[in-house]
Amino acid sequence: MTVLDHKFQRLPAVARRAYQVFGVLPGLSSIGVAEVAAAAGMPPAATADALQELVRCGLVERRDVHVEHDEAQGIDDVAGGRFRVPAGVLEHAVGQAEALGERDRASMLRRWLDHLLATATNAQTLVAPRHRILERDYAGEPQSVEFTNPALAWAWLETHQSNLVAAARTAYWTGWWGCAWQLVDSLHPLDRRFQRDEQWVKLYLDIAAPGARSVGNHRAGRRMSTAGAAALRRLGRYDEARALLYQVLHSARTDEDQAAEADALLGLGDIARATGQTAEAGSLHRKALALWDEAGHAVDAALARMRLGDLASFRGESAAAYDHLTRAREELVAAGNAHEAARAASFLARAHGQAGEHDQAQDLLRDVVDEFAACGSVLWQARALEWAGDLHQELGRHQEARAAYVEAFGLYDRRSPLDAARLARVRRELDRHATPAPTQLSVTERSHPDE
Repeated sequence: MTVLDHKFQRLPAVARRAYQVFGVLPGLSSIGVAEVAAAAGMPPAATADALQELVRCGLVERRDVHVEHDEAQGIDDVAGGRFRVPAGVLEHAVGQAEALGERDRASMLRRWLDHLLATATNAQTLVAPRHRILERDYAGEPQSVEFTNPALAWAWLETHQSNLVAAARTAYWTGWWGCAWQLVDSLHPLDRRFQRDEQWVKLYLDIAAPGARSVGNHRAGRRMSTAGAAALRRLGRYDEARALLYQVLHSARTDEDQAAEADALLGLGDIARATGQTAEAGSLHRKALALWDEAGHAVDAALARMRLGDLASFRGESAAAYDHLTRAREELVAAGNAHEAARAASFLARAHGQAGEHDQAQDLLRDVVDEFAACGSVLWQARALEWAGDLHQELGRHQEARAAYVEAFGLYDRRSPLDAARLARVRRELDRHATPAPTQLSVTERSHPDE
């Protein structure tokens, strides 16, 4: 008997079971109390005590994780600590898990997957209700974390992102196709906050779309394919994205799935916009808007109006831009969608700035920065600050521009290394020249309303 065996044998039963969880689950950088409790089928309080016992005897180590949001400290699964098995001990944990038997191991794994799916779905319902429309299937009655506000939901999603991705891959490899695509769908809010498009292409197109098709859910398959096409577009892989969206469009029309048809048209319009075909982009977006209006989907219609408004602004059609973006903001406020309403306002501010109405633009951007902060949307908060810096720079207010860029850089640095590097170059240029030219985003660089 090894030293590790001796330690394991002396543990209370609940601690032994908690330890076996680490041998069943895929390799994770860390795992929280709620996850271990769900997998083991034990109460969280008993699980927390068991994990402390495992730490005391050296079989598990506590791991402090960097948390972006102060709100995360209010989540039991974060405040209770994060844990992992040291590399040299993992093989022993796997061996002890083998004693459970195949059925018990499978049940333990599925409870963990269902816990993450149920909790991520709770978070998605709060932070992205528009996207929370597809069904969920659980093997039993999952333990889950409840959230009292969107900030806590965002904090949990960001803290658990790597485990959610690992869970989706594990579900797919295990053959639980429905669970796999639903986990990826529950991750969708994070797609819009992190620029990791290579990862999203793989999740949507290698796991979620084929997983949905494997269980005969063509509606979900179309939705996952459309999301994958958006990631392909952001990577500049336009031909692949366009071909995929035409497949979705044909399938949607065959099955009379109006929502999928409108989403595909929006995606094709985004590609047309990105490749300089602005007239074609406007036509496609108007067709999508007509479908959403006909179906009575106010939020989706507002998002289509946002695209049309930003496109009109880009083409110098200020009156049309103001009309589309103001109406989109009003509709999103009425729908209670604070994040999308703030994005509409940010595009409206940029339209005012491009029309030379700098005071209106700056007033809107000041409000928008606060709105994004309240939503917990760090990346969009940074974009609004950068746009405010651009306006200051255009007016020759270089100190104000630099202050806005510095603040934006600090936020980009936590979310988007590419944007952080780009803005660092802008700041260096600003410091080298007394009257630098304002940064202008090209048609392929400027942020699209769907991002």
